[in-house]
Amino acid sequence: MSSVNAPFGLRPAKHPSGVIRQEAGTILSTYAANIFTGQPVKIGTDGTIQAAAIGDAFVGSFQGCEFTPATGRPRMRRAWRWRARPAP
Repeated sequence: MSSVNAPFGLRPAKHPSGVIRQEAGTILSTYAANIFTGQPVKIGTDGTIQAAAIGDAFVGSFQGCEFTPATGRPRMRRAWRWRARPAP
């Protein structure tokens, strides 16, 4: 059987307690990079979550985000997708 190139990022495998524990953090609304599910993340110098680059020490993998846009209705997403928006 041939191998298949199907990258998936990091997946939680096992925790000594048997429970996968999530931690909440903050992503700046102006953070200009995409972060996808399973991608390694680090804590930036300002204390916010950022995508980890090759060689960076990371604290875990991104598993999704929750935010409230201007409409006031909370949203949950599996990825943080940055889009350039025109200035008002």
